[in-house]
Formats: sequence, structure tokens, C-alpha cells
Amino acid sequence: MEACFVGLASSVRGLRVSNRLAVQSRRRHCYAVACTKTDEDSVTPKIVRDVGLDESWYVYYEEGNKCVVCRGEGTETCSYCYGEGFIVIGANQETDRAVCPICEGAKVTVCMRCNGTGVRPSTRFNAETEEEERNPTNAEILANARKDKLYTENQPSIPEPEPEVVEASDKAVQPASFHDDESTKLEVLAAEESVGV
Repeated sequence: MEACFVGLASSVRGLRVSNRLAVQSRRRHCYAVACTKTDEDSVTPKIVRDVGLDESWYVYYEEGNKCVVCRGEGTETCSYCYGEGFIVIGANQETDRAVCPICEGAKVTVCMRCNGTGVRPSTRFNAETEEEERNPTNAEILANARKDKLYTENQPSIPEPEPEVVEASDKAVQPASFHDDESTKLEVLAAEESVGV
């Protein structure tokens, strides 16, 4: 039995296969879906873990201390050529191409967060104190996220006050009406013309 990981797309057109765990939002819920290959032709997806919106907001759901930008690979897709390796410099997309000046045709660049190591840095620079601080591990961040969730769930909800309805009693606020029971159509038209309506 061979296993691969897939992510559910927002439309039901198909599944996107990738090398690593793919989590995408679908109606405010995120699911991790494993795809097991039992036969040569059949692929059966099954939901492994419901990540939920609160944990998926943090991208630190992976085990270990992997870099959260490149997910431990050390490289990320070039954002200049969008992973194509070339850029189009003219009207003809087939012949007017140039090699991407950022990735030099490699389609990927070194991760700027971990400098290609694939591991989150153990320290970070705090601009307020101008000192280096220890980065929390992924397990610590998830534990804090769960504490935040429990804290917000236990808080009492404060209902919003009802808006006050103020009725207009001033004659100037009332809409202009040139018609009453005794006026004729010609009188109404003359009154509207004098006002400029």
C-alpha cells in the first residue's frame, strides 16, 4: 500500500497531489486528507485530522521544528517567475522569453526565513529591545494557540446594544408634498415648477 498526501480544493473538480501535507480552507474548516493507493488504478481519499480554523491560522501545525515558510525543504517557489524559470518579455509567449533573473531558471529560490536549512531559526531579533530572543518551538506555539482558544471560548459574550430609533417630528424633515385632496393637477404642476422639481 502506497500513501500520498492530497489537499481538498474549494471546488470539487479534482484533488491536488503534492509531496507534503496540503491543508486548504474549505468553508471555514481545514482538513488534512490522506490518499491511500490500494490498487494500481484506485485512489481513496480519507480525512486524517480536522485541523479547524483556529489551529490552521497558525502555520506551525507540523511536527518538529521545520521552517514554516518552506516546510523544511530549504527552497521555495520563485515569486518572480512563479516557478516557471522564465519570464515573458514580449507579446509572443513562445519566443519572447528570458531566463528569470532571480532564480536563474532553477524555478526555486533559497528560503529567506531559514536560509536554506529547512529548520526554523532558534533565535530572532527583537527590534524593541535590540536583543536576540529564543524562538518558541512548534509545540509551544500550538500549546499557546490551544490556551488562547480556551480563553476566548470561556469569555462571556457582550450583546451589542439595539440602535435607537428616532422619529422625525420637525416639518422641515418631512418630505415635500405638493398634493392634497383639494388641489388639482395643474396646481400641483405649477407648484413643482416654482420650486424647481
